[in-house]
Amino acid sequence: MANKSLTKSKLARLRDARRWSEADAREVLGALESSGRTIHAFAREHDLKAHRLYWWRERLAGAVREERAETVTFAPVVVTGLGQAPALTVRLGALELDVFTPSTVDPVWLAQIIEATKGER
Repeated sequence: MANKSLTKSKLARLRDARRWSEADAREVLGALESSGRTIHAFAREHDLKAHRLYWWRERLAGAVREERAETVTFAPVVVTGLGQAPALTVRLGALELDVFTPSTVDPVWLAQIIEATKGER
């Protein structure tokens, strides 16, 4: 079922609305995500149009990619360990990060790199 802020009456209003605001779409997509259901199953359950959910998901994802592109910065890299095998290789699509000394890699930094490249894979 929908989350607490997305009431049946609000769903009924959105179902019949010609246009949704970005806030409405974010709320519905949040309920969709927390439901764990597919877009089609969620749309069927709430009598919504699946194509509208796909459209908003893509539109909002584009806004996130643009925002992320503006905020991503890269740190200088020191290349070491040439000629030796890496202890760990992290593959992110076409990008590969070879880690020679895992204890020197900040896990928060690695998580930020992975998050920043999600839309690029």
